[in-house]
Amino acid sequence: MIFDSLGITALYGGIILLMILQRIFLPGKGLLKQALLLLADVLVLSCLVPPLTILVTAVLAMFCYGVALCLQKYTARAQRRTWMFLLLTANILLLLIWWVLLKYPWPKAFLRASSGAFFADKIDLIATIGLSYIFFKLIHTLVDAYRGLLPDLNLFTFLNYIFFFPTYLSGPIDRFQNFHHWINRESLKADELFFKAAFFRIFLGVVKKFILVPFFIFYAKDYGQVHLSSVYLINVAISLFAYSFYLYFDFSGYSDLAIGVAMLLGFRAPENFDAPYRARDIAEFWKRWHISLSSILREYIFLPLVRGISKHFTWIPRLAGTICGYLVTFLLCGLWHGTTLNFVLWGLWHGAGLAVHKVWAQTPFSQKLQQVKCKTVQNAFVVISIAITFCYVSFGWLFFNYSLNQIASIQAVSRLKLTAAPHYFYGNTYTWGIRLKYRPISARDKMDIDIRAKGKSWVHYADAVNVGSGTFNVYGERRNNAVTSEFSYNNLLPGDYQLRLHYQRADRNSKQRVILPVTIPDYLEHANLTADDLEAKACRLTDTGWGIRLKYHPPTRDAKVDIEYRPLQSDSWVRYRPQHVKGFRFAHIIKVQTGHSKNQSLEPGVYCIRIRYINPKKGYFSDWTERSVHIPTGPNPSGDNKDEIS
Repeated sequence: MIFDSLGITALYGGIILLMILQRIFLPGKGLLKQALLLLADVLVLSCLVPPLTILVTAVLAMFCYGVALCLQKYTARAQRRTWMFLLLTANILLLLIWWVLLKYPWPKAFLRASSGAFFADKIDLIATIGLSYIFFKLIHTLVDAYRGLLPDLNLFTFLNYIFFFPTYLSGPIDRFQNFHHWINRESLKADELFFKAAFFRIFLGVVKKFILVPFFIFYAKDYGQVHLSSVYLINVAISLFAYSFYLYFDFSGYSDLAIGVAMLLGFRAPENFDAPYRARDIAEFWKRWHISLSSILREYIFLPLVRGISKHFTWIPRLAGTICGYLVTFLLCGLWHGTTLNFVLWGLWHGAGLAVHKVWAQTPFSQKLQQVKCKTVQNAFVVISIAITFCYVSFGWLFFNYSLNQIASIQAVSRLKLTAAPHYFYGNTYTWGIRLKYRPISARDKMDIDIRAKGKSWVHYADAVNVGSGTFNVYGERRNNAVTSEFSYNNLLPGDYQLRLHYQRADRNSKQRVILPVTIPDYLEHANLTADDLEAKACRLTDTGWGIRLKYHPPTRDAKVDIEYRPLQSDSWVRYRPQHVKGFRFAHIIKVQTGHSKNQSLEPGVYCIRIRYINPKKGYFSDWTERSVHIPTGPNPSGDNKDEIS
């Protein structure tokens, strides 16, 4: 159901209301009921698809209806069974040609090149919406007619089955036998329980599609929006997990709406989902996910294929035949879902998963695990099995959600091993920034870099950066950038940032986008000095005598420090230059003058020095970092302490 406009929604609701009134005031199972339902089908579908689509589908459906009547009538006669089989095969091939012609672009291109634009343009007017579901309905009808499994065919019943509007667009794929039962079931005036169940399913579908789906779609459709980790592949995995829930809530929500509306009309459509992410293996997953499709695939493709291999190729082991059946069935399943190669890979991914599970299930170790009596082991095995199955299915959605070029870009960017982390840059800058590290694929690759603070707009930082070096430093906003409210020049302020990288391979035209989160800490919060940051040594200062030269790396240009010292034997610290003037990276500690004495030389012995960064406005003090220095006796010794500082 597609609610593209208020008019379509009103028409849809009005038709449902009229059909409910028909059930209440005109109960029964006559021709009037079927005619009204067919009229409602046509009215709703005419708002969703072009009229030519309905006409072509109706002509094809009636042709298949005639073939099904012949199959149902004559197949029982042994002498005509071969001819009926050929008729069935020819009609299925016709349906395949029709499906390929409408779904894939290359037959239209061939038709346009060979016979002109007239026929190709007419085909373009036929919408493919709901096409895949109609295709399986027609195949099911023909095969079951050949097998003699269909009830009496009626044209109105068959057309209602094909065009039934609640399930026309996206299923569930009903069986003709079930639809025949419900359309010929006499309507009840007071079917209160049925109505309550219908409204509950509709409510459930609305909650899934309009509350839960928007919660996941932002992260599910584009992994570039996920920046919960600085590790690129973890963000991709989180996006795929989100896509698993998005797809489930979106698809099962539509199925709930379709089943609920069908119940209001007096029909019981088949269930399509049964908690699929609780499956303990991939085989169980396909018994719970898109149940109506998987049952069609199993009954009409997988089982006949495996039986045919076992019958005609007796030398092939049964396990190999089953594996072949899985691969072929899900190859066709991938082609049914989409027209590009990534859908083929998605189908083969699930086919391979089923094949591996089949082999695993027959190993002695797997059978022993099933026989373990310990409840703790059983529960642990179930939890691990569910987690493995969920991860396998989620990673398979990579082929379903992204094109091959996008997947190749993900693989290429993952090889970069991108990491972004806050970094304090020493030397001439003495600023906080972001260090971006990566492993270049090619020295000719380029990268564009944007940056933004949390809640701010993007600022373009660098264009076509050559990635050959393996690192790139982001300090802050450039001087010539017009936006000045977000970053201070040559220094990133504390806060949450995002780096947006557009990576372009030298051999590709497209660019792959990556967003990495980085948090610049409060400068003083991570400003505690390390052994490499602080240097203290004794030196003789001109005109003052012995002192201590202290070198340190401030966290910012504006940082202030507290410096204290004491003799080793003393417990009292002496404050030296409280809140040392900002901008310095060294200090000379000398004896504090007393009276008229000019002797500022420190007494010989061992001294303890400690330093910390301070932020008086915020009331923040970093941890103290201590060093010890020995002041010698007498004149300057040789060696490291032979410094004369003026």
